[in-house]
Amino acid sequence: MPNGKWLQPKYDGENYVSNLISSMKEANIKWAFASGMGSKIGNYNENTYSKYIYESCQNEDIELFPLAFIDINAIRTLKFNSLNLYFKNLSNLGYVGIKLHPRLSNFQFSNKLLPTIIDLACENNLIPFLCTYVWGQGECNNSCSRDLMKLLENISMKSKLVLVHGGAVRLLEYVEICRAFPNTLLDLSLTLCKYRGSSLDIDIKFCFEQFDRRICIGSDGPEYSSYDLRTRFEYFSTGLSIEKKTNIAHGNIFKFTNLS
Repeated sequence: MPNGKWLQPKYDGENYVSNLISSMKEANIKWAFASGMGSKIGNYNENTYSKYIYESCQNEDIELFPLAFIDINAIRTLKFNSLNLYFKNLSNLGYVGIKLHPRLSNFQFSNKLLPTIIDLACENNLIPFLCTYVWGQGECNNSCSRDLMKLLENISMKSKLVLVHGGAVRLLEYVEICRAFPNTLLDLSLTLCKYRGSSLDIDIKFCFEQFDRRICIGSDGPEYSSYDLRTRFEYFSTGLSIEKKTNIAHGNIFKFTNLS
């Protein structure tokens, strides 16, 4: 974030792009998505954040791809044409996707505006990233897998959706959702590092071995470092073929988002 701050004050001063780039180099990680988290977090400004991200890594061997934060409550009154122009402008600003965050924006998977947001974003070459860590106060805690599947049924077959954090403790349930909906990609950021030593280690290992074409990974920094990500990736990918490792590490997400 521009001022180095994050959701939790204990990470203040750690969340600068320069810190991220340094840690990525040390862990031999070349690419990452940088996500805005709304105007209250880290001095995020929708009109300038994408430029800030691109310029911050301009002279580096690291590529960062910016995601625009979408506050559903702020755009809920826009009519269809205005909403379409809104997403077209985000694409013109250089964003590659949008971040949808139920806890910060106080919505649930059954929100009636979500299908339209996802479809219009995809039509404007913006890949939606939907956070699936929904444990908190407010509307978000009413979200459930049934409503997520209804959402996926209500979006266009041409639209895509990254399920961020892979459902966390509901990982295997979300694996089955991805099996049913081929226009989804299951992201394991946060989940990969957060539950170390729990029974989820077995589930994550299963995903790496049996679901390698449908998952992607991330650190969810600054809460988890690039070193944490690299360590966990090496642990779960031990014994896998180069093809499977490549799919999980970056191949799937590049193919899904049409990035290179």
